[in-house]
Amino acid sequence: MPKKGEKVRIDGYEFTVFVVHFKAGRDFSHHRELEALQVEAWVREELERNPDANIAVVGDFNGRPSDMNVKLLRTGLVSGYAWRFDKKAPSERYVTHASGRSIDFIVM
Repeated sequence: MPKKGEKVRIDGYEFTVFVVHFKAGRDFSHHRELEALQVEAWVREELERNPDANIAVVGDFNGRPSDMNVKLLRTGLVSGYAWRFDKKAPSERYVTHASGRSIDFIVM
């Protein structure tokens, strides 16, 4: 289960980081969605306290970009893939798992 965000300050820039490792396994998509919903609630709480908060959710989502647990966390957040240097690069460049899938993400 993910833990609530931690404040980090680097070179005077403060942000809240949520590090996740959602449940692995083919039969656990519902479990991952529930974990994502919890993180989304924590992100929402942080933004209610501070609408200008800088937030990043990083880690092993154990899902593809089209899976609900990954989509849930994009509500109001932007995927780091949208900011990649070479948007025309082949998708293989961004594989993060031996299975040939991208399952690790940064959303902010």
